[in-house]
Amino acid sequence: MKSSNVFSVIMWIVYLTILDVIFTLYGLQIGIIEEANPILKFMFQKTPFWAGAGIVFFVCFLLWFLYSVQNQVRWLAPALWLICIIKLSVITLHLNWLFNM
Repeated sequence: MKSSNVFSVIMWIVYLTILDVIFTLYGLQIGIIEEANPILKFMFQKTPFWAGAGIVFFVCFLLWFLYSVQNQVRWLAPALWLICIIKLSVITLHLNWLFNM
């Protein structure tokens, strides 16, 4: 896969991560969802904004690293597409919760 295509998929993952954090924070705030990850649950209870910002920063850091080694990882492009599909599924789940409360 071309470097520009990998970059596009990475940007979609970043956008979807930001949406996921926003929907999670909103769902937690209005009490319609619970965080399943115990570490994130603790972080969201203590400092919701910084927990969300930390998630976005961490994902961006990991994606930057993957982008920098893309020529050495043959299966990177399919893996990134799989991450996109999983993130889209999570966003769909959040939207379902938000609009069917």
